Amino acid sequence: MVENLVLGKFSFHIFISLALLILVWAVKKAVVHRINSRVEEVNARHNYRKLAVYICNTVFLVALGFIWIRRINFGLFLSIIGAGVVISLADYILSLAGWLFIIARKPFVVGDRIQIGSVKGDVLDLRTFFITMMEIGGWVQDEQSTGRIVYIPNNFIFKNSVYNYTHGFDFIWNEIKITITFESNYTKAKEICLNFLNQFHNSWARDLEQKIRQAQNFYAIHYKELTPIVYLKIVDSGILLSLRYLVEPQKRRSSENALSERVLDGFSRESDIRIAYTTYRLVE
Repeated sequence: MVENLVLGKFSFHIFISLALLILVWAVKKAVVHRINSRVEEVNARHNYRKLAVYICNTVFLVALGFIWIRRINFGLFLSIIGAGVVISLADYILSLAGWLFIIARKPFVVGDRIQIGSVKGDVLDLRTFFITMMEIGGWVQDEQSTGRIVYIPNNFIFKNSVYNYTHGFDFIWNEIKITITFESNYTKAKEICLNFLNQFHNSWARDLEQKIRQAQNFYAIHYKELTPIVYLKIVDSGILLSLRYLVEPQKRRSSENALSERVLDGFSRESDIRIAYTTYRLVE
């Protein structure tokens, strides 16, 4: 008898809950339809629809809580509600934790050039829930700015690798690759490239050793060679020269442009150096 009574009350609560769900759904549809028919401006119509949906959902959840709160232990009810809140706000909580981590540990600061996952850019602002960046790369080559502002949730730093171009050490290694023909005087070509690289390096690297020592106060950075170098490699179409040098991240493309112009100008003065390109031979 008692079991039947309990079962009957339980079924009644389920029925009331379903009826409430249908009622709220119908009210929501009616309100949204009225908003769509009365509000002309697109953005205002969208905002009113969102507000109506939020209000209806909130009313439904509160009413559902009052219906079932007497059927279960109050402490258990609060635990369930708390767990639901934590799950629904998990990304916000992680973003807040990410912001605290960024402020405390400073893996990057405003002005740094960083990459989080597949997104690269210059940090413009650090907010409580997201990072504001000026995007670089994308459809623009050589890590130039695209002009787009990117907002990345702070929780991304716990889910993706974070690369900092400027923190700790202010320079990155860059390479320019040039291929010359097999018949070219590769020794002379290497000397020309190395000469221009050293000129570029000496124009700004007077305090480089001091900056290395400052970086070593925080990180175990070991660099035996900081001066430019040119590597040679035999490839299918000729001899590949890889010009490797240090440069500030924001000056990467301008340095490539200046060095490429000098190297091409230097090669053009030599009759025994030719730029290689992919060729095809037709054999009958």
